[in-house]
Amino acid sequence: MRRINNKAFTLIELAVVILVIGILAAIVLRNIGSTAIQARDTKRVGDLKNVSNYLAQYLSKNGYFPTTTDWSTLNGNLAASGVTTGGGIGLPVSPSGRNGYYYFACTDQGNTAPGATGGGIANHFVLMATLEESSTTNPQIYQVSSQYPSNWACNGAGQTTVTGSNGGTISTFAPTTCTTGNNICTSN
Repeated sequence: MRRINNKAFTLIELAVVILVIGILAAIVLRNIGSTAIQARDTKRVGDLKNVSNYLAQYLSKNGYFPTTTDWSTLNGNLAASGVTTGGGIGLPVSPSGRNGYYYFACTDQGNTAPGATGGGIANHFVLMATLEESSTTNPQIYQVSSQYPSNWACNGAGQTTVTGSNGGTISTFAPTTCTTGNNICTSN
């Protein structure tokens, strides 16, 4: 009797190989997705730092911060003062378009927010963004998160509605807003 030398793969061997390839592909795709989220969150933190620099330049030229409660008006104020003009430089927009940036003009001179009737001069500000990752999944990004002093009166603290870079609005802003959920703030 002659034996036939069969050099083919069995069905089980093929199924195992396909299963291993599928598992490896799932691991790679999952890591790619979280890297994109981290990149967008890192851009948001960098954008807040850049806007802080723009506002510092505005302060040095004018002696106070803008009192606007609208991101696009803030962009216009900075451009009119010569801070963001030239080379198409303007205020950033959120990388995903979903979670916007917010600017709050603040004062430590009284209980009324800057720009409101009887409000003090805008000698402080708070910038806020909402990140996609939480402080537990990416704590190093949250190192700039801070709670601003409770004696500051800021726009959006129930007196005015603040419009962000994505068109969203906030009308209930308090020192704890910066440490709630995935919000991150920087202040001066």
